Amino acid sequence: MTKHCKNSETSYEPIRSYAFGFHERVLREKWSENKGFCRDWIDMQNNLTSLWHSLATSVDKEYLLSQVTYHRFLELLRSLRWHMTAVFSGAYESAIRNLRFVFEDMCQAVYLDQSFGHLEPEERYKKIRGEGRLRGRKLICKLDLPSNSEKQLVELYRNLCDYVHPSYKLLMELFEDFKISFSYNEEWFLNAQSFHRRTCDAVFYLVLRAFPQIQSIFFDKPCVLQSLREMSCLLTLSLV
Repeated sequence: MTKHCKNSETSYEPIRSYAFGFHERVLREKWSENKGFCRDWIDMQNNLTSLWHSLATSVDKEYLLSQVTYHRFLELLRSLRWHMTAVFSGAYESAIRNLRFVFEDMCQAVYLDQSFGHLEPEERYKKIRGEGRLRGRKLICKLDLPSNSEKQLVELYRNLCDYVHPSYKLLMELFEDFKISFSYNEEWFLNAQSFHRRTCDAVFYLVLRAFPQIQSIFFDKPCVLQSLREMSCLLTLSLV
């Protein structure tokens, strides 16, 4: 028994195979069908990195580090990498649920900076404690956005919530096509891809409005503009 446990702890390959093998099958299946399927995530990650570079090089460092929006944006970069991993593994529902958190988290950060920017970041965070904190539509409506943009963000939030809460539509889809293992599903993949585009569009839009001094720098990159147009990031493009 001791020998068996020792081998389990020191042998990497069996653990890797157990933890990731069933996910890798989904990625291989999609890869063999269409090797360009990951372009959306790669392009969007490049755009997010470009946005981060614009912030880091064009905004006063002390001010930038005092903004909750900036800190949450950095965390978002990590979250979206996990979203990509989940989609490529066939965990579509988990990926979409994660996007709801990413989106609401960014809205919350912008709200805290707009409404309580005179406070230290630690004090701003205290404003979201307790059951009385703003969520969802009420939170979005506090962001002082143009009415059309506000409407689009509220719609995105409502659509994402359909995958967070057990709605009739979601439960019926799972009932009619239930599985005990991860597998590739074209409809769910395209749905996750669409939500990824819409959520990133919302993030770009909110960050660029929060730091308007970087807009011209960010949009001055032809590859970024082309990518945003190809992925129909209309909210972001409305700032050009």
